[in-house]
Formats: sequence, C-alpha cells, structure tokens
Amino acid sequence: MEVETPGFYLVVNVEATSNASGQLDPREVIEVSIVVVETSGFSILGDFQRYVRPEVHPELTPHCVAHTGIGQEQIDQSEVLEDVLQEAEEWVDHLCSSSKDTVLVSFNHPTVCVLSEQASDEELSVPFWLNRWINLASTFNRHFCLKGGRDLSEALTYLGISQSESGQAGIDKAQNSAKLLIDLIKLDARMETVSDQEPYSSDKPSVEEKPGDWRCGRCNFLNFARRNFCKECRTPRPGYTPPERGFSGGQPTDGRPGDWNCDRCGFHNFARRNYCKDCGAAKPRSEGGGDRGGYGERGGYSDRGGYSDRGGYSDRGGYSDRGGYGDRGGGGYGRSSRSHGRGPRMKPGDWRCGDCNYVN
Repeated sequence: MEVETPGFYLVVNVEATSNASGQLDPREVIEVSIVVVETSGFSILGDFQRYVRPEVHPELTPHCVAHTGIGQEQIDQSEVLEDVLQEAEEWVDHLCSSSKDTVLVSFNHPTVCVLSEQASDEELSVPFWLNRWINLASTFNRHFCLKGGRDLSEALTYLGISQSESGQAGIDKAQNSAKLLIDLIKLDARMETVSDQEPYSSDKPSVEEKPGDWRCGRCNFLNFARRNFCKECRTPRPGYTPPERGFSGGQPTDGRPGDWNCDRCGFHNFARRNYCKDCGAAKPRSEGGGDRGGYGERGGYSDRGGYSDRGGYSDRGGYSDRGGYGDRGGGGYGRSSRSHGRGPRMKPGDWRCGDCNYVN
C-alpha cells in the first residue's frame, strides 16, 4: 500500500551488538540515530543521536567495536533502551508540529527489526511510529528496476549524491539515508510501507516456531524456548518444576548490582523489574519496602507504570511469541510515569479489572 505523503519523515539508523559468527542472541540496540525531514520543503529539521547500554550482553565484542566504531566506554555511560526511546519520542513530539503526521524510514529491514523486537521482548512502550516503516533500499531498487543488493554508499553514488562524513557513523548513515529519501521523493518514487514489500511487519500473519519453543496446554500460547512460564496465562511449562521458595533469597548468582532471582521460578531479572518477567511473581521486598514504591516499577500496578500490559496478547503478535497480530514494534498501550502523568491508551476490546483496576 502506497503511503500518502506525510508532513514529516523520520529517517532512522540503528546499530546493534554483534559477534564474528553472526550468532549473537539476542542482538541488542547500542545506538539510535534519527533525522527529521520536512516534506513541504524537503528540508532536514534536526537530528537525534543516543548510545544505548545493552543489558543481556553488556560487553561489546571486538567485532562489534570494529563494525560500528562504538567503544565500550561510550556504552557504559549510556542509558538503557527504555530511557532512550522515551527521550526520542519526546524529541519527535517537540520538533514536529504534528507528530502523528510522520512516517518512519530506514535504509533496510534488519536494524529497525532489532529495535522493534528488543522493545517487544522487554515489553516496552514504544512510539507509535515504530509500528511500520518504509524500506528505502527496496524503494530504490524498485524505482530503478535494479536487481541485487546495494548498500547505502552504492545507492548514493548511483544518484551522484555527496555523502556526509562527520566521523560519527550512526548519524552519518541517517543523514545520508535522508539525502537518498529526498532525491527519491523528487523522482516520484513510490513509497510503500515495509509490510507491503517484505515479510517484516507488525501484522505478520504467519507464526515462526523455532526448536525448543513450546505451546501452553491451557491457553495454546506459543512461548519462546527460554520461558518456564506461559507469558499469556503464567501456567508452568510442561515438565517444569519450580524450585523451592526462598532458595536464593532473591539474590542473583551473577549479573549487575540490583538484579534478582525470582523465589518462585528462579528466573534472573534485571534490577528495574518489580515483577518476574517469566512467572509474574513479585520481587522479594527488602527492608523498608520495594525499590520504587507502589506495586510497579515506576508507579501504578504494572511493571513500567500506568495500569497497562504494554503489549496486546503476545510477545510479537497474535497468540504467539513470533508472528501474528501483536506488537512486533507496536508495544502496547501503557506508558511510563515519566509521560507527564498521562494514563494508559486503551483500545477497542481492552478491559479494566473490577478488583484491581488493571487494564488488560
């Protein structure tokens, strides 16, 4: 489906963790760069760049450092993805007179997919514009009837566009992608959202089941292999016996200060969580009460503020962790308490619990 010309294009470049074998799992975002293009005058309004601290693999591999030009010190001093996405959303809202009149653009699929998948896996509230995007590489190849892959540098050379070279690779890629976008718009190239070009989309209908994934016998939800409790209904995995309560006293055997092991299922949780990501059990309370008050991490009754699930019916869509109708890049309806006191964004079909007021 061709996109009606929006008021603004958000040209995004994402850098992620990697290793020499290409098998790092999961890959995590380590840099987000955004350039805003105003379509009325084909001008660049501004740019945004932030490094992101990974949490599963906090130490960058030599391959990643060489490939991205990002150093360990820059990462260690950065915020986690949740904070960076919040800041990016506020920056876009401030810069664009009508932030709803925006469309995301990326040169290719994989980088934005890492961002949307990590946000979905961590159940973060993400900006609405991360739901769908335009694949600039596909647009370029389709307009000029070209076959075979071309990287960004080759596409720019093809059109005779001079490249930006500030020495900061991430923002340079976003700036150069913005230049390519402007030229393609002037050439009347047909802009289509990614779901109409390739099978990477938030409404992907098929379910991709991988070895080790398991289906819940109670609700039929398809869970990642790493889960010991169903993400949808919290039923234990078939054959899984939770350890005896209190085996660890809530203290992890490894990880960063503040991380904790769940007394119910033994799952290792990041320090910011007040409820176990695997089984939903509450974080063991220290003397003086919880870490940040209330029943949630930043207020309200949910993990990250408000009263909302932040994520439809599954990890990445439909009733499955991989594919379907869910939030692979959408991210749900709730917001952090940093969102200036705004409540959850309910959608048709959402419902509020009469006992606890939680939005499901």
